[in-house]
Amino acid sequence: MCHIWYLLREEVRNIMINRTISGMIGKGSLAHNRREFFAENVEPDRVQLNICYQDENLKEVYKELFDDAVGRYNIGKRKNRQITNYYEKIRQGKQEKLFHEVIFQIGNRENMAVKVLDEYVKDFQKRNPTLRKQFLKEHRSARYQYMLLTGKLNEHLNQIDQEVREQVEMLMKQMAEKQGVTEELKVQDQMKWVRLMNNIKASAEEIVLKNMVCV
Repeated sequence: MCHIWYLLREEVRNIMINRTISGMIGKGSLAHNRREFFAENVEPDRVQLNICYQDENLKEVYKELFDDAVGRYNIGKRKNRQITNYYEKIRQGKQEKLFHEVIFQIGNRENMAVKVLDEYVKDFQKRNPTLRKQFLKEHRSARYQYMLLTGKLNEHLNQIDQEVREQVEMLMKQMAEKQGVTEELKVQDQMKWVRLMNNIKASAEEIVLKNMVCV
């Protein structure tokens, strides 16, 4: 979940007034992201403006993340039940995807808030220490390994993500009504409305994380 309000007050005002923030989750294409080919929506003359923060070999990432777990899973298993290559198992499977792509955009092609996006990317992990997957891996190891190797992890994470979003939105609405944070206030004093809504969102996320993610 995105928090950008540590910026200077003037920058926040400028973003809120002149730019919109949007996000989406998709299947993703590494070849497209690396511009190994140009899709119809890509302007070749703007490719030089792209900034790459990290580009790793997906097969090597799978080895680093999952080889130990696969080794433990294979202990005592018949040969025909063992997993020899987890990357290929997921790639050839029909229920799981090798990776998911998350896209955030602030502004549009004419007034992209590059500085904000830069800060968001660089500080992403620091701002998201209790993501469900990381929590399971660190604090519910047995459950994590079971869901990972039975192909149920992504389904579980997607379900939790949807439930978290719905709970946060519901709590924010309830808390805003209780605290009198209305659309009228947004018109009268936008910065005050932003500050109060940011506090409400942080409180709602904290409650939901404790009740749904860290369990």
